[in-house]
Amino acid sequence: MIDMPPLTAAEHPELWAFLEGRRPGERLSGTVAAIERFGVFADLDEGPRHPVHPGVGFITRPELSWYPLDDPSDAVRVGQRVTCEFLQFDTMNGEARLSLRATRPDPFRAFARVHRAGDVLEGTVTKAVPFGVFVRVAGGVEGLLRDVPDGNVRTGDAVAVVVGDIDVERRRVAFSGWCEEGFHDAGAGRAGGGSRSGRPGRGPLRAERRRDVRRDAAEPDAPR
Repeated sequence: MIDMPPLTAAEHPELWAFLEGRRPGERLSGTVAAIERFGVFADLDEGPRHPVHPGVGFITRPELSWYPLDDPSDAVRVGQRVTCEFLQFDTMNGEARLSLRATRPDPFRAFARVHRAGDVLEGTVTKAVPFGVFVRVAGGVEGLLRDVPDGNVRTGDAVAVVVGDIDVERRRVAFSGWCEEGFHDAGAGRAGGGSRSGRPGRGPLRAERRRDVRRDAAEPDAPR
């Protein structure tokens, strides 16, 4: 953000009165005024203009979307109309901290309502880490799968996983196992070819495939 001394109520009484009158959960509308790497400024329909920033409203990157973003511009564009939920009054910068994602359904809660430990799901590997891989399943929910076969998985591969622990409060899911035929190259599967292990590519999982699943003890998700 712009490096400046803290704003004060004495210097900007109209702005302070407007922001102090807002309540958490209240919805405010405006227009995206500027996009920065750390978040988005919104020029609100109500209240005075900000003396320094492009808008009184500010949305941090995590509050733009329920899904991970490479850049805030993946969620909004300058000039776009937005309606956000008021989170708090940032007295240091004289801003209304807002959430765009709070006005949209949380895909993780929808996932938790319909899935239980032991469910077998198909997903796509999004990231490999030293302790396992992250897998994105239906609805855009990502979880950690530990102890994958060495050298057998790459980003973009399709995989069948078993749901382990679902932590709604922390919005984390851990996958506790995988189908023996679960790992296959996504491109080869789409083309009808075989996996790297020589098995043919698979279509959607069927219930009878549950007997082919390796079940490991569920482990808590690691911080991203």
